[in-house]
Amino acid sequence: MRDLRAEHAGLEEELESLRQRRSNIPARMLELRQRLCQELSLDEEAVPFAGELLQVHEQETDWEGAIERLLHNFGLSLLVPEAHYRAVAGWVDRSHLRGRLVYYRVREPRSSEPPALHPESLVRKIAIRPDSAFYAWLEQELGRRFDYACTRDLETFRREDRAITPAGQIKAGGDRHEKDDRHRIDDRSRFVLGWSNEAKIAALQEDDLPRFEARFKELLNENTIREIANFNAQLNKERAQIRERIATINASLFDIDYNSGRYIELVADTTTDPEVRDFREQLRACTEDTVTGSEDAQYNERKFLQVRAIIERFVASVGFVHGEGGCFSLLRHLSIEAYHAEKAIRRAATSG
Repeated sequence: MRDLRAEHAGLEEELESLRQRRSNIPARMLELRQRLCQELSLDEEAVPFAGELLQVHEQETDWEGAIERLLHNFGLSLLVPEAHYRAVAGWVDRSHLRGRLVYYRVREPRSSEPPALHPESLVRKIAIRPDSAFYAWLEQELGRRFDYACTRDLETFRREDRAITPAGQIKAGGDRHEKDDRHRIDDRSRFVLGWSNEAKIAALQEDDLPRFEARFKELLNENTIREIANFNAQLNKERAQIRERIATINASLFDIDYNSGRYIELVADTTTDPEVRDFREQLRACTEDTVTGSEDAQYNERKFLQVRAIIERFVASVGFVHGEGGCFSLLRHLSIEAYHAEKAIRRAATSG
């Protein structure tokens, strides 16, 4: 649950950062560039990330996930003009980056002719920002590195020397094949291409946040309610042990010569303390559906509020706050009969 909260906090932080900018590049990479530019007195637009200058054509959304996957690392690469190369290289060398940075020394292309591309080249599905000073360099670099044939059927894929499928399988050099499914191919939280991040913000809000809610409910079912049920079972076990102790005490009291023909017997009455009664009722309501495994009952808002009420009761307990454990504080209420029974034994022994 702690890891989930941390991941959710990271998502919220990324969303807040996205709302304050246009770039799809992760905030940590933007912060690294900001440090570089501040210390070298450079304009951030002078050293863009490749991903800020590239985006998939709107009519090619079927290929967006595969393209993002293939160009992910290149999109996170910094483009450094020749005029700033010496300063940037020096800064990178003497600075602890607290991360990984790839940058390219961008010189004037040797050829002004567009590269020859495969008829179904992935590069044809990518737009370069038209007003970018890096347009010519990117055009040549894309053609040189990413001229993969986009193949929808495996027969064509197997035949091509360099190819890619919509599912993200990549073939390079005729022999090397790769498919990296560590992340979903449609996971927009990892998309880095484009000069507008509106689609990424919308996807994070509409897809990722509900995904966290679903995961939270899953953990609630797997852990929290189960632990509450275990705690309830432990309380019932303690109650049974208390009654056994009282029975043992009564057996001893029966042998004590109190008055002729009379003996003391302790009766284990259920406590009338309203706090204990309310707590037992809360536990019963919270765990009543765990045996049947009804997901609807366990996942609804009412069930969550019941669990939260139990937890808040623990937090409010003085013993819990100071590390003693709210559950043991409540167990003391439940064991009050045994406490009085032991006192009765001592009194009986003294009077005998």
